[in-house]
Amino acid sequence: MNRIEDAERWASQAIGVLERSGTSDEQSAAILEGELAVLAARRGDWRQAIELFEKAIPPLRRKGLSRSLADVLAFRSDLLIW
Repeated sequence: MNRIEDAERWASQAIGVLERSGTSDEQSAAILEGELAVLAARRGDWRQAIELFEKAIPPLRRKGLSRSLADVLAFRSDLLIW
């Protein structure tokens, strides 16, 4: 198993934990979606990466998470340039 597959497996487990926790942690979910978008881009799945980036941006803006938002926007712009 390569590192991207490991990361995706751990991310899937994190999503499950968030869903089962019964709390709505929009911030953590958005950050996780941004990370999943990076993994999708590294796999060459550009369409999924863009969709995940676009899904992550609004909650990060609403929460005022400037550092996380800047990271997601930077990764998305890099992807759009390729």
